[in-house]
Amino acid sequence: MPPYLILNNRELAGLAMKRSSNTARLREIEGIGEAKSGRWGEEILAVLAGLDLGARDAAKPASPLTAPAGRSPQGGSNAGAAP
Repeated sequence: MPPYLILNNRELAGLAMKRSSNTARLREIEGIGEAKSGRWGEEILAVLAGLDLGARDAAKPASPLTAPAGRSPQGGSNAGAAP
């Protein structure tokens, strides 16, 4: 079934704004009532949860640089440096 038959643009915008975490919260979005939340609610919530995880992964800071043995992350030498 094409997605636009399940949720229209206004409902999708409501989902993006509210980031509902349960079916009761889904029903707070205009156009999503008992029928849509009952039939599609769990699938919609799973998609939203996946998007949230992807956004969190993208927002994570990069891991610290790991330098080869004997080199500092800034490119200098650690040889002979005090611990």
